[in-house]
Amino acid sequence: MREFASLSNIPKSRKYSIRGLGANDTALSLQEGGRGITSTWISEGKYKLKWDENPGFFIKANANLAGTDPALLKNWSIGFLPYNTTTRELEIWIHNGAGTLADIVANQYLYIEVEFAETEVR
Repeated sequence: MREFASLSNIPKSRKYSIRGLGANDTALSLQEGGRGITSTWISEGKYKLKWDENPGFFIKANANLAGTDPALLKNWSIGFLPYNTTTRELEIWIHNGAGTLADIVANQYLYIEVEFAETEVR
């Protein structure tokens, strides 16, 4: 039998794939993957995800935008503040093509993948 190298350096990885539907001046409507997660709107272009239970040790977060008219999202960017282990919150900032914080609106989606590990990775 041939042995292979480990497929991941993340022990017991836990991934959350979340799809949030936009709506101006309100929290993302978590359409998929949001079980045990609460979405909060902070202010224009700023959202917060909060896990009800400890999901583990934070590894990374990635996100993409989609919409029925993708041209409206041209040059938009997504950033994250560091994950807060005390409150179990991840803050997301969305900037429009002009570099200004902006909400996503109806028919626009934020796809987020957040990865945690069961044990601390050093």
